[in-house]
Amino acid sequence: VILFVFLFFVILTRNVCLVIKGAKGNTKKAPDYLMILGYRILNNEIDATLRSRIDGAADYLLKNPSVIAIPCGGITQKDQKRPEAHVIAEELIKKGVSEDRIILEDKSKTTEENFINAKAIIDSLPEADTKKTAFLSSELHLYRAGRLANDLKFDVTSLPAESPSGVKVKNYLREAFILMYMDAVKLGGRKNGFV
Repeated sequence: VILFVFLFFVILTRNVCLVIKGAKGNTKKAPDYLMILGYRILNNEIDATLRSRIDGAADYLLKNPSVIAIPCGGITQKDQKRPEAHVIAEELIKKGVSEDRIILEDKSKTTEENFINAKAIIDSLPEADTKKTAFLSSELHLYRAGRLANDLKFDVTSLPAESPSGVKVKNYLREAFILMYMDAVKLGGRKNGFV
């Protein structure tokens, strides 16, 4: 039992360190496409986490006018009226991003589906094999999302959006536990499931 508890805390600590290391992002040069990963919309309200992603994306897109935005996310909640991607796009347009720079990925329900669907969209565009893609998400989500993209053989870089301060500690731990789950599922030879 003591060994199990010790190993549990070693793995948890390792995962927290991976999440912290990944939180910096790794995009050095402006990509051709920027995926903006969605976040749940409860009661049809944009919460602080999604707001920070939208604000970060708008700022980046306005500074890099050649980058095409791909807002990602479908309807993920029972009471949700509109896909996350539509809400993100609408907010980007309000902030000055031209509508002709936005391609919607509005079918996905998970981060994994964000990457699968966005990659299919990008691959259908001219010269897709020479284009670079980055994704923007909350800084504490970057490691896990990047790992999912890597598992899908999708070569992407990452950009961080600042998480609301009130949820950081809780969400760093949440991400560390999800990584433990992903590792256990992978060891069992199954697909990730809910991620």
